[in-house]
Amino acid sequence: MMRMGALATTRLPLLLVLSVVLLGCAVGFSAAATTIDVHRLAQVTTAQQILGSTSTSFEGRLTRNAAGYGVLLITWPELARLSSLEQLKCSALVVTLPTAEEDGSEMQHALWHALKLRLLSREWSIPVYFVKPDAPHVQDMLATGLAGKTKAKGKVDFGAFLRGNYHLKVDAPSPTAHDSLDSPALHVHLRGVSEEKPILIVAHYDTYGAVPGVAEADGTGLASALHMLQQLSNLYRDTTTLPKRSVHFLIVGQSSLGYAPLSAWIERYRPADLSFAVCLSSLSTTQHNRLFMHVSKPPRDGSDLGVFVDILNATASERGLPISMVHRKINLAYDLRSWEHEQFSLHRPRTPAMTLSTIPDAPQHGTLFPRAEKTAAIDPAATSAVTSALSEALALVLTDTNNEDEESAVRREGVLASVHTRDDLLTAWIQEMDEQPLLPQDTHAAAEFLTRVQQYLSKRYGVAARYLNFDITTAAVVPHSPINAKMVEQHTAPPGSELVVIGAALYYAAIVYVVMRQLCAATKKKREAHHVQQCVMNECVRVRE
Repeated sequence: MMRMGALATTRLPLLLVLSVVLLGCAVGFSAAATTIDVHRLAQVTTAQQILGSTSTSFEGRLTRNAAGYGVLLITWPELARLSSLEQLKCSALVVTLPTAEEDGSEMQHALWHALKLRLLSREWSIPVYFVKPDAPHVQDMLATGLAGKTKAKGKVDFGAFLRGNYHLKVDAPSPTAHDSLDSPALHVHLRGVSEEKPILIVAHYDTYGAVPGVAEADGTGLASALHMLQQLSNLYRDTTTLPKRSVHFLIVGQSSLGYAPLSAWIERYRPADLSFAVCLSSLSTTQHNRLFMHVSKPPRDGSDLGVFVDILNATASERGLPISMVHRKINLAYDLRSWEHEQFSLHRPRTPAMTLSTIPDAPQHGTLFPRAEKTAAIDPAATSAVTSALSEALALVLTDTNNEDEESAVRREGVLASVHTRDDLLTAWIQEMDEQPLLPQDTHAAAEFLTRVQQYLSKRYGVAARYLNFDITTAAVVPHSPINAKMVEQHTAPPGSELVVIGAALYYAAIVYVVMRQLCAATKKKREAHHVQQCVMNECVRVRE
């Protein structure tokens, strides 16, 4: 019993020291750092005006209060509901991207596009980044509180006190302006029997937007153009369907930065006797049950463009897609054009041109980001119907088989059969455009894509490739480089949990101390009783003796 008491007395300081060590480990604990992919808000320089985010790096504590300081993590609907973005006091802004369900809704997509215009309409001195909502720990960080929401009167919010702190950091290079960035464009010349009065089809490959790696345009105009190039190869397999006129296809970038490459191509490489040009915009949906032909000047009756429009009206009407003309004159006071076809009116000799789209509204002149081409989820059936109507109209004009004579009627059947739309091939192009969006700043990826297209078409045409001429041209533009960065997230022990751990450790130490003290007291009492008993026994022995 004496040994037990001594042992308890010896172990008491050791247990107290062990409690302090465990307490220090609990207080100093922090979760392992996690990296999250983020995309910086785009930055461009147009007409000496800097727009978008000019800063890249940040470090600070997470906040979910739109009026608070720190790194503000906010969902895009929450940010869209704020009346003024200028009142934000945060040191950095991280915005969640729309989910697939939100992006597929026409109303939600319109709200998202309006928010991007607000973000891109000014220069941001703080870093502005986008993050996917399903990225690691994003939902946990969003759960730390609701931006702009205040607690009820008289209520204490212990949630934020106990959940913990998030520390966010991005260390990225500063954006650089490309003073001599060459934007590539693929020019495909498909020769006919005659080189007189050729036709030009224009489509853009880039999907410029606020978020790198996220498609803004749906790419259906380019998919339709590439599919037409594929199917036109069938016309060269029979002399009865051989095109009498040549057609040029131009796949160009910088669709939302003033169409500088298209303007340069018109200035340098446009055929002198070009008949007319057809520019393809979004062809993804038929929600208005019609096509829209945007022009700066209505085509004259009997002109080459007028005849093409009449044929296109007929082929589109067969598919229940009447065409409405949207006429708007060009204001030369603005440097930026809203539609591709307007570039052809700025260079002499002027070439009749139009933009074919399922977008009805004419954007305002002079706006940097004039329209949201990706209005809703892509409808492959609608794109197929538009492509079929366009392919047939183009083939009939190229082969001159729209006449009423018997010979043209016989040839017309073969022509229409040759350019029949293949939904599987068209869908494959649409998926590639949607899954791998190309930015105008990423000229290397654009050049690789155009080279793949050139190789594919050469293989597709086979022996008819002798009718094909390819040429990759470039034009200088001045956008800033995009930045895809890594955000480091670290979850540290919350102050609330630290107090809980401290209290638990002190409570544990107190219990150990009380138990040990009681044990020591009981041991001492027994030792004294044993000593008294021993003394009594010794006295009894002495008396007996």
